[in-house]
Amino acid sequence: MLKYFRVPSEFDVNDLRLYRKAQFINFVLLISIGMFTYGIVANLFVTGFYFLAGVEFGGLLLILLGYYRYRTRLDLVLSAWVMSTFGGAFMLFIIIYFKGGFDIYAMMLLYPLLLYPMHGKKIGTILLVVYSGLVLATVLFGMERWGLTETESAARLISVSLALVFGGGIIFYLDYTKEEALDKLHNESITDSLTGLWNRKMFDQVLSMEISKSQRYQFPLSVILLDLDHFKAINDTYGHQVGDTVLREFSERLISHKREGDTVCRWGGEEFVMLLPNTAIESAEKVAFALIDLVRGTPFRDVENVTVSAGVGEMAADLSVEENFNRIDEALYQAKSTGRDRYVSIS
Repeated sequence: MLKYFRVPSEFDVNDLRLYRKAQFINFVLLISIGMFTYGIVANLFVTGFYFLAGVEFGGLLLILLGYYRYRTRLDLVLSAWVMSTFGGAFMLFIIIYFKGGFDIYAMMLLYPLLLYPMHGKKIGTILLVVYSGLVLATVLFGMERWGLTETESAARLISVSLALVFGGGIIFYLDYTKEEALDKLHNESITDSLTGLWNRKMFDQVLSMEISKSQRYQFPLSVILLDLDHFKAINDTYGHQVGDTVLREFSERLISHKREGDTVCRWGGEEFVMLLPNTAIESAEKVAFALIDLVRGTPFRDVENVTVSAGVGEMAADLSVEENFNRIDEALYQAKSTGRDRYVSIS
């Protein structure tokens, strides 16, 4: 039973925003199933609101459909739209059913609470504006039919406006700041603080994805391991601050040199790695040669002569990731041991 309260393991917990969305939808679906089941029973056997119970039963079926898609197909999109569409329609129905009673306006705050975590800022705001217009139109249209006095009508409009504008605005702000914090935390977890490149954790995720694509579509996938030559001597001679500057400048050259679709990350220390999708070994060698030539021919700010060595290899489908990288690392070692400022490839 407890497994239904947990987010499906297929959702990547490294993507905090996606995981938060999946967690929220899972919670809202379960709570809604419980609330509508309770409402149906209460309206059938206690209050006698049979028509309301019928509407709630229809809503329960929709929510169960959304929950089924969520658990079996990992479909966050349909589940979110089921909840936001039916939730908004049901709240409008409640306003009409109870003739705009004061106690129902607090329920309207539930709608933006649903929208922003499920749909994000842009779509959530559009839906909130549409919903606000429908609520105001419903109240204005129904005031005469509900037999309200001018004072009661004015009070209804004020309640609606406060609930939608201020309540919705506060919820938007809270969700916006929460998303900013999640984005910052996520970016810090996947980037190298010194160079701004992706770190090894993020590279592993991209590598796994690109290997799957390569195997599915039979595309070649190549890797270039890079190591700055004599980097320890640079630190010893010029100091670690200059060494850090060299790492940042080299990272800038990597970014400027990489092609669209390539992935660059800091592998650790003075080592870097480039992932080249849909690239055979011959093309990867040309990329490595051009990069080595660029580093050699472009003076760095504080150190004139900086060179780099590289190991180049194409990922073999019959080998594990570790075995492939051991082969490419061995090619890098050969490049370092046979004079540096060059690449060695392994097919």
